[in-house]
Amino acid sequence: MLIIPSFTLQKGRCISLYKGKDNAQKKTYGGSPVNKALEFQRQGAPKFHCVDWDGSLQEKPVNLKLIGQLCDHLEIPVQVAGGIRSMEHIEMLFELGVSEVVIGVSGRDFIPQAIQKYGTERIFLGIKSRREWVESDSLPEESDEVIEIAEQMVEKGVTRIITTDMERQGALYHPNYDDVDRLILLLGNRAQIFSCGGVVSMEDLKILKSIKTTGVLIGRALLEHKLNLAEAVHLFGS
Repeated sequence: MLIIPSFTLQKGRCISLYKGKDNAQKKTYGGSPVNKALEFQRQGAPKFHCVDWDGSLQEKPVNLKLIGQLCDHLEIPVQVAGGIRSMEHIEMLFELGVSEVVIGVSGRDFIPQAIQKYGTERIFLGIKSRREWVESDSLPEESDEVIEIAEQMVEKGVTRIITTDMERQGALYHPNYDDVDRLILLLGNRAQIFSCGGVVSMEDLKILKSIKTTGVLIGRALLEHKLNLAEAVHLFGS
C-alpha cells in the first residue's frame, strides 16, 4: 500500500482544510512547503500529493510557481489536484514536471481524452463525497452516488480513483472503512482505489491495507506529527 503525504496550497502557504471547508478549524502551517515536502521524501514517501486550493476556487491552476519548485526539488513523483478543468491545464502542469494529475467529477467529460493522450497511469479521478454521495463545487445539484460515478468512469477508461471523505478530511477521526471497502469490492481489479481523509493512527493504516486499498493520502496527521511517516512506510508501505 502506498503511503502518500499530502498538503493543500493556499496563497503559497501550506494549509489543512477541515471537512473540506476554509473555516475556523482550518490550519495554516509556517515554514516552506518545499522543505516540508522534502522532509516527507527523506522519510521514505513514494510520491507526494498537493492540492491547489486557490486553483479549486478559480477553476484553473494558480500556485504554479510553487508547484514548479516542488517538482524541481523533489525526486519522487508529484501529484497535483485542484482546478484542473481542461486539457490545457493538464499540459501546463506536466510541463512544470508534475507526474500525475487528479481530475474531479466536474471535469469528468474530458477525462477519456486525457487518458487517451497521457495514459491511464497519469490521470486520476478524484471523487469527493459526504457519506455515499458525490460532492462537487462546480455541480451544486450533483447527487450521484459515489459507486455509480466510479462505475461509469471505469467503463470510460479510468483505472485510478482517489476517494476523499469530506466528513473525515482534517478531522483526525479515522477513515470511513466501509465506503472504501465497498468501492474496492465493486471495482475488483479494474481500478486502484486510494483513500483520503481521516487517517490518524497505525491501526487505520492496518485496516485500510487489510481491505486491499492501493494507497492512502495523509495530511494533517503528518503535518501535526500525530503519525510517523517513516514508521508508516516501513510497516504498511509497498
